[in-house]
Amino acid sequence: MGVSNFNVRHIEELVAAGLPLPHADQIELHPWSQKPEIVRFLEDNGIAPIAYSSLVPLSTWRAAPGHASGKTDEMRADGESGDSPFKVMAAKHEVSEARVLLRWGCRAGTRCCPRAPTRRGFGRTRTGDPVNNA
Repeated sequence: MGVSNFNVRHIEELVAAGLPLPHADQIELHPWSQKPEIVRFLEDNGIAPIAYSSLVPLSTWRAAPGHASGKTDEMRADGESGDSPFKVMAAKHEVSEARVLLRWGCRAGTRCCPRAPTRRGFGRTRTGDPVNNA
């Protein structure tokens, strides 16, 4: 069983009610949203954190008309900047920005659940440049 967007209080409510702990909690995790307190709590309790929206820092993430996004203007500007740390690292390692962000999640010990707006885009995320090279 898994849950989504549960915080410490939600998990404690499950315990208080005598319900089993979930095996995973899917939460928004990326360099701009690291949530160390909940990640530590989940890991301490044997619950796997699963990252969604791992690619939020990309300038192209939810940029199309009609795609809702909680990005602030500052986040948008940072993602579009030529000296964005993600663009700099991607160029240095000759990989995509998406690979840099997914590698960040892997190195943080998080399972990532990326999503692409098209089947073609998903194929690039899945089979493109190797994550281990980032």
